[in-house]
Amino acid sequence: MSRVFICRQPVGEPTTNYSNPEWLWHDSLGYIFLNNSAPTLSVSPSQQSGNWSSISIDTTVVTDNVFKSWITHPQASSTTGDSLAYITAIDVDYQSFRREVPILKSLIQVVENTPIVSSVLHTADLTLGTIFWQAGSLTLPANSGFSNHFTAYDSLFNLSSNQPAVVMMKLNIFKRQVSVLVSDPTQTQTTLNLSLSKALLKCPKTASAGFSCQQSHNAVNIIVTLPTASNAGSTVSGVLSI
Repeated sequence: MSRVFICRQPVGEPTTNYSNPEWLWHDSLGYIFLNNSAPTLSVSPSQQSGNWSSISIDTTVVTDNVFKSWITHPQASSTTGDSLAYITAIDVDYQSFRREVPILKSLIQVVENTPIVSSVLHTADLTLGTIFWQAGSLTLPANSGFSNHFTAYDSLFNLSSNQPAVVMMKLNIFKRQVSVLVSDPTQTQTTLNLSLSKALLKCPKTASAGFSCQQSHNAVNIIVTLPTASNAGSTVSGVLSI
C-alpha cells in the first residue's frame, strides 16, 4: 500500500488522530482542508480481514492492507450546520502535491457553506460555483474577486434561487460578459427562477434557448426552462452583459 502523509508526517500502522490538519495525501490523491474544517481526522492504514459472504457464497477470509480515513464532527447546529470544505488534488505525486497546497489554498475561496447554500469562488478563473440545497440566496461583498467587476457604489451582489439548483457563473473581463450555467440536481422541475440584484448586469440582446431574461431596476431576473425526461438534470446556459 502507498504511504500516507499528514502535513509532511508519515502515518504509521495504528489508527492515529489529528486535530485540524492542513492536508492529507495518499496514493496520488490529496485532500486540502479549508478553514480548519476537519477538527478531528482519523487515519488507519492497517491490515483488515473480511470475506464476500454478505454478497456472495464465498466465505474465504482475505487479509490485506486497507487505507481508511474519517472525520469526527462536533455537534452541529440545526441552522448553521457543520461546515466541511476541502480541495481534492487528483493524480499527483507527493512532492508535487506539497508544492500545490499553498497555491490551491490561495486560489479557492469558500464563500458560504451552510445547510442552505454552498458556494466556492476560484479567484484566478473568476468562476463562482454555487449549490442551493433549497430555495435561498447568496450575498457577496462588492470587494470580492468576483463581484467587484460589476457592482456599483460598494453594494452587495446577491444571487437567489427559488428552488434547489446548481449555478455556475464565469466572468470574462475581456468580453465584458458573465456566462451562467444552471442545472436541476433533483431532475424533477420544469422551470427555475434566478435573481441577480445590486449588480451592473444586463440581459443579452438575443436570449439563449431555455434562458429567458428580464431586466428591472438594479436587478436581472432569469427564468430557466429545464430539460425533462431523459435530459432531466442537463445544463442550461446563457450569457449576461456587463
